[in-house]
Amino acid sequence: MDKTQMLLSGTTALTLLVLVAGWRIRQKRRRLRWNREWFIREYAFPSHLDDSLRREYPMLTREQLPLVHRAMRSYFACWLQAGFRPVAMPSWLVDAYWHAFILDTRAYAAFCTSAFGRFFHHVPAALATQAGGMGEAMQRTWRLCCAQEGIAHGAVAGVPLLFLIDERIRIPEAMRHDIDSLRKASADGNACSSGCGGGCGGNGGGHRSADGHGDGGDSDGGGSGCGGGCGGD
Repeated sequence: MDKTQMLLSGTTALTLLVLVAGWRIRQKRRRLRWNREWFIREYAFPSHLDDSLRREYPMLTREQLPLVHRAMRSYFACWLQAGFRPVAMPSWLVDAYWHAFILDTRAYAAFCTSAFGRFFHHVPAALATQAGGMGEAMQRTWRLCCAQEGIAHGAVAGVPLLFLIDERIRIPEAMRHDIDSLRKASADGNACSSGCGGGCGGNGGGHRSADGHGDGGDSDGGGSGCGGGCGGD
């Protein structure tokens, strides 16, 4: 074997090693993501969170609590599936549950470590809107929730639970959304021009400040909400 052949053989072997190493890394990442998604789907929230939420929303029955749990898991899964890019919160009810969970600092920190490998910070709507892109974040949440529930995100029928739960439970000042706009933007492949933090919601909504309390909002104002963001590795 001459030097040229030896060089080609060595280059081929190195290329194969690089390809195999890359494949193994991708497989490891897929397994890790699957394990995290499974953890989120199967996670049992601390029972005291239910009592906290029912004190804030007395109309919520114990039979309806599994819907809140499911919607909360859906939102957490969105952030993981989005690759930790911003996702907007489309529900006051689920946002209140998230607030209660965060206050249980040890349980929430342990959950974040297992589900995400990092802490999932709550970002109030006002701050998130200043950073820009909340319409895009709401659209991202819509697309991912639709995918989770097997709904074509641009279809004329079907609304994911996370976008419907406030009205389904009939909480006061339920966060409402312009579903047609969300569908159209998804079908067009564009981010919704408004949404969490202003504009995309329909009637009601109101504004919730950093401490989670609402001010009622304007009757014709856009539904606002909170988003989530990565606080670093």
